[in-house]
Parts: sequence; structure tokens; C-alpha cells
Amino acid sequence: AHQHVADAAMLPAVAEAAPLVTMLILGENPVDDRELRRGDVDFEVGSPPPPSSSVSTQIVGVDEMVLVVRRGGPYDTDAVTAERLADATQVVVSRRGRGRGPLDDRLRELGLTRRVAMTVPTVSAAIALVVATDAVTVLPARLRDPLPPELTTRPLPFPLASAPAAISWHRRHDSDPAYAWLREQIAEVLARALESDAQRR
Repeated sequence: AHQHVADAAMLPAVAEAAPLVTMLILGENPVDDRELRRGDVDFEVGSPPPPSSSVSTQIVGVDEMVLVVRRGGPYDTDAVTAERLADATQVVVSRRGRGRGPLDDRLRELGLTRRVAMTVPTVSAAIALVVATDAVTVLPARLRDPLPPELTTRPLPFPLASAPAAISWHRRHDSDPAYAWLREQIAEVLARALESDAQRR
């Protein structure tokens, strides 16, 4: 999800400062850091990759997770309890196909287990399912795709942070000034998004 926020803000930032630079944005790598190691990509923006001796990672910050629901649907309320959340039909976003995560840990502490109906690899796929059904999904408040007008966000019944927003690159570029400049641009875009108080509803 973090990548899409960076995409939209990076275009004017880079075009003004470096008009001859062309950016090629690819879909997220679902498994490992092979694309960075091979030089197929210069940076990955999103959750930190698995630890690697050949990849450097800069953590920019974390976001607040929120419940994404259909407007007017059964969960379009500020009073979604942990029990109601656990009972909801849920769509999980995981590029690695993992259906469980920190939300499950928090629910387990309360003696609850949620029902995951589907795990999808992209935020856009989860959003499409929530638009068409009474399912819900949990996404970062700021670092995600914009929501269509049919959807809104609601607070979770407990605080929950997102996975860290990170920029990763191969260590062969650690001392390259051009790469360092572009990393700084990406980090600034992500930091500004995280500092924003505006909720995307």
C-alpha cells in the first residue's frame, strides 16, 4: 500500500527537480529481494523485506490501521466492538499470502478469533471486495490507495500500528549520490503522508 502513496507524490517532486529522470513503477515483489540483487529495480517501497546481507533498509515510520467498510453497511459505525470485528467477514491484504498477523494477535489477547474469508495480494483487490459485499478490511489510514466514494474508514476498537513504511535498496548503491538523493525524495514523501492529519474517507 505504501508504494501507491509514494507514486502519486513522487511524480511532481522528481519532475521538477530532475526533469530528465524517468521512473518505472512495478508491482510489489511477493517473496524476496531478488529484483534488488539483480538490479532489476533500484528501490522497493513498502514493508521491510526479510533481513539480507545485501540489502539496506530505511524505516520511515508507521501508520495507524483503520477498518475499511462500505458506507451504510452494517459496520459503518464508530462503535465497532472487538466482538463485532471478530464476527465480520474479513478480507486480508498480504503480498506473501499470509492470512494472519498483528490484528489476530490483538484479538487472541481478548479471547477472540476472526473469520478471514479471503486473502488477496493487493489493496485494490481488497477494496473491490469491500465495495461489493458486507466484508471489511483493515488498512493503513494514510499510506494506502485512495478509497472510492462507496467506502469509508472507522476506528478499530483498539490501537494498531501498520507494518513499518520502509525504503530498501541494494548495498552497492549505499554511497551513490544520485541514489541517495532519490531515497531522500521518497522518504520525504512518505514522511509527509504520515504527518498528515487528513484521513482518507
